[in-house]
Amino acid sequence: MLSLKKRVIVNMSKTYLIVAGYMGTGASAAVDIVKEFKGSYNFETEIRMIKDPYGLHELEQTVLSTNWDVIRSSTAVWDFIDASKIWSRFGGNPLSAPGLSYKKRINKDYMRYTYEFVTEICDCEFRCDFYSDAFRKNYLQYVIDRNRRYIEKITKGKLRIANRKTRQDYLCKPSEERFLSALKKYLMQIFTPVNTVDDVRIIILDQAISGNNPLLVTRYFENGKIIIVDRDPRDIYVDNMEYPDFLVKNPNSIQEAKKFCQFFLASRGENKQNHPNILYLQFENLVSNYEDELVKIRSFLNLSAEDHLRKGEFFNPMESRKNMQIWKKHYKKFNIAIDYISHNLSNYLYDEK
Repeated sequence: MLSLKKRVIVNMSKTYLIVAGYMGTGASAAVDIVKEFKGSYNFETEIRMIKDPYGLHELEQTVLSTNWDVIRSSTAVWDFIDASKIWSRFGGNPLSAPGLSYKKRINKDYMRYTYEFVTEICDCEFRCDFYSDAFRKNYLQYVIDRNRRYIEKITKGKLRIANRKTRQDYLCKPSEERFLSALKKYLMQIFTPVNTVDDVRIIILDQAISGNNPLLVTRYFENGKIIIVDRDPRDIYVDNMEYPDFLVKNPNSIQEAKKFCQFFLASRGENKQNHPNILYLQFENLVSNYEDELVKIRSFLNLSAEDHLRKGEFFNPMESRKNMQIWKKHYKKFNIAIDYISHNLSNYLYDEK
């Protein structure tokens, strides 16, 4: 692993490389390949705080909405803070609470920078017991607070007993320019342990942006690129049903295959985006046409063959071949679903020649 000590000058020429897939498409293969190149760094955890529910993109959509509302924007800020606490905390063993260990794997000051970002995008803080705040309270606390407010109201403030220790709210109505400026600064700060190392040229952010919204990479990063990996839908279906991400009772049915096809198409959007900062790869090609795909990756990231110092250390195409066209091995078990998928997603099938 590269040393992350003693360097203090940020090299703005670094590339932030997002690697994305569509759930089970083999995006980790692209991560493993890029990790083998000189000057690359991977955090060894998925970067979820941009695209996930309550993440930065959802926060942006709420606080910059043309249908802006003070309560919704304040709630969005708190949702982002609460989610950040979960992403930050340790989640490294089977008995851990949910967590992605960002404090350990990305930056020990992850939450400090998060609060500083919130301060920059918000105009002020205030306290108000909105009705929506009641959703966050347990039943007993809700009843107590409601009656304390009622007593203060009917005494016209002579008895000031309403709960004033409720969680603060935020007035958050930044301009687009102000929000994006603060967001870019925030991302630079939390990745400081890596982006201040001169030897690091490519910072890999696994799953940071959705594959159906790739142009977000140019909005959030000054020098960002994205690789999107797809895979034969029949293999995705079999993988998900054998090692269930989709918990269904009868996976070999037209009903479940139809749901999968809807999920598959919705995840990819209408069309691929044609942009120099976006590279689409097929998992099967990474296996069967490995050297040709390496040329694409090197060209996309301005790398040379000499930079591939650890070739084969993390990604072995011969080893990964066992994850290719697995639907054939399981056809008897999933024949109804596979036939339906083959017919309805024919443009996405991969058949090795």
